[in-house]
Amino acid sequence: MDQKIIVTEEHPFLSSTRKDLNERNRKYELKWTPASQLKAKDYLAIPINRTVQTLPSIVVQAPFRGSLEDVVVPSTPEFFRLAGYFLAEGSVDNRGYIYLSFDVAERAWLADAKRLFKIVFGVERFYESIHAQNHGVSLIVSSAKLARAFAQLFGDSAATRRIPQWMLLEALAKQKQLVLGYFRGDGNYYCQQNKHGRKEIFRLTTVSPMLARQVKDLVLRFNIAASLNKRIRTHEGRQTMYVVCIGGEYAIPFGKRVGRRVTAQLHKKNGFPLLLSLPLGQLTLADYLPIRLRLYICPYMVQMALYASRLYCHPRHHNGPKQQYLPEWNSRLR
Repeated sequence: MDQKIIVTEEHPFLSSTRKDLNERNRKYELKWTPASQLKAKDYLAIPINRTVQTLPSIVVQAPFRGSLEDVVVPSTPEFFRLAGYFLAEGSVDNRGYIYLSFDVAERAWLADAKRLFKIVFGVERFYESIHAQNHGVSLIVSSAKLARAFAQLFGDSAATRRIPQWMLLEALAKQKQLVLGYFRGDGNYYCQQNKHGRKEIFRLTTVSPMLARQVKDLVLRFNIAASLNKRIRTHEGRQTMYVVCIGGEYAIPFGKRVGRRVTAQLHKKNGFPLLLSLPLGQLTLADYLPIRLRLYICPYMVQMALYASRLYCHPRHHNGPKQQYLPEWNSRLR
């Protein structure tokens, strides 16, 4: 990712010094370090939002026939899985239709989406459109109020897809279903042999940068660390793609959540060390604020996670004070 954090030299970061440039640390000693003392390949602690605020339902006011009408959205596991399908495969149009597009081999997910629409919103009538050229099939729901409510909740285009804030704070049992639905729609499991050995990784793709960061933060709540990559595709005439990658030992618990078995011994050798849920002593909420900066929407941070990500510092001299430019992620972890 190409985002940068701009701070003064004395700005503190909760970090751990890298012991060996060619190996990941086995032990991590966290301390507050001024930005001027950070070195390339040091580790930064990243906050996990542990807040849980569960709701029975919410009301979305959708424009309909010249006025606003209430659409009650139940906050249930079924709705969360349906939301995952929509975030991955869904779209709406201004005529009042909701579309969920699947591969013809994903008939089981299409049938599941139908069942969820019936359970959550009482939808009984569906249409299907076959796309023989790209081996796809679309599930179509005709409901202007529902389509406009979905557009308000999740964005009205693929590039503006987002998870509403209240869903990011919901119970883990519900969020697990959102991750499952999203993975079924826009996720894949990569397992191939290359010149460096066998590579196994889960990938979740989107063209929405906000959704990519939200999904990365969401899996953190399950103690699963992810990296975030960016692929520019302007030369193909396509939108930039953002990929949330989950590999190493974190692939094992993620695989269990999405129904994909991962071979443990491969990742015991090549995986990231499990670094989450580190105790931080008597740190108060204010102690977390220096590393929060502008990267996180939610102000609630009650625990930290340590990522196997690298830090790159690029001092830049100008007429004012020297500053540090720190990208949020290094897109390639080694």
